[in-house]
Amino acid sequence: MTAIYPVSRHFPAAKQLQTLVLSIQKSNFSQQNVVPTENLCGELLDKNPAIKLMRVYAACGEFVTTRHIFDKSPEKDVVFFNVMVISYVNNHLYGNGLHVFKSMRICWLVCRFMLRLLRVGFGLNMFVGNGLISMYGKCGCLVEAGRVLDEMPYRNVVSWNSFVSAYAQNGQFDDALEVCREMELVGPKPNARTMASLLPAMTNTSLDNVSLVKEMFMKLADKSLLSWNVMIAFYVNNALPAEAVAIFSQMEAHGVEPDAISIASVLPACGDLSALLLGRRIHEYVIRKRLQPNLSLDNALIDMYAKCGCLECTREVFDQMKFRDVVSWTSMISAYGMNGKGRDAVSLFSRMQDLGLNPNSITFVSVL
Repeated sequence: MTAIYPVSRHFPAAKQLQTLVLSIQKSNFSQQNVVPTENLCGELLDKNPAIKLMRVYAACGEFVTTRHIFDKSPEKDVVFFNVMVISYVNNHLYGNGLHVFKSMRICWLVCRFMLRLLRVGFGLNMFVGNGLISMYGKCGCLVEAGRVLDEMPYRNVVSWNSFVSAYAQNGQFDDALEVCREMELVGPKPNARTMASLLPAMTNTSLDNVSLVKEMFMKLADKSLLSWNVMIAFYVNNALPAEAVAIFSQMEAHGVEPDAISIASVLPACGDLSALLLGRRIHEYVIRKRLQPNLSLDNALIDMYAKCGCLECTREVFDQMKFRDVVSWTSMISAYGMNGKGRDAVSLFSRMQDLGLNPNSITFVSVL
């Protein structure tokens, strides 16, 4: 089988450098205004622009920007991991450095295991190939993942979905969609699992990408509950609540019964639209189908009622919860704050601390 090399898998050094610099500038990560100069950029083009940029920012104590470059780099070798570990250690973030080191060691061990399978005669069959693509994706080694896919003599939809997931897990949504386009041309057609593989990166994307995902969904011959759930979550994650509610209504019209994931996904859209009547109808469905207790679902109900200004309903859901986490408490505190009940918010905050729960940054903002 002829190997296929999509443009998105092989970036020239100059293009990669430009992408990284623009990404850093847009992210506004640098607290010390450490910006690569023209001379510096020229030097970086010598070998690997990403690793040299990492070293520059690591030397300036900019570990957040260093991590941003690390996450955005499609090809990582041991040098990448070493620079990231050293950056964390030099900034006294020993736990973060240890986590990166452990992830590097796990990738190395899995790779050794896969190579051993190849040596004993398994060959690059679909089982081994799919496992390698998945492993490389989790380690952020996207070039290696693409190389494995290209070298596989036979591929199935799992092979392609693993590659889509590899890009999505590393926040490279455009490249993940490019693989989906390639599937349309030379591979098995995208399915519901393909769409689910995109979910980790389905946030704040362009209108063109929104249209492409919608088109992918419309082309599905069999629209399963999973595919509907992905579309609801996709619209919510991209601040399109009206579209999320519309697709939820279409799902019901097609006779597909929502599950807890469907409900937890669409409730934020109801809150954003202040669609209290729809939110109450969904809550009645939850009770009728006995979908509770469900922590994610209960937290979504609290958030929805709070955004709709129904404080009584918010507190009722909160009081009936069998299990509460910091999100539950924070949502309830925020509900009091949004409705001008500052004293109740402070009182609930104190109760939360008395129970031994550690507030997060959002909790503190809510109580303020």
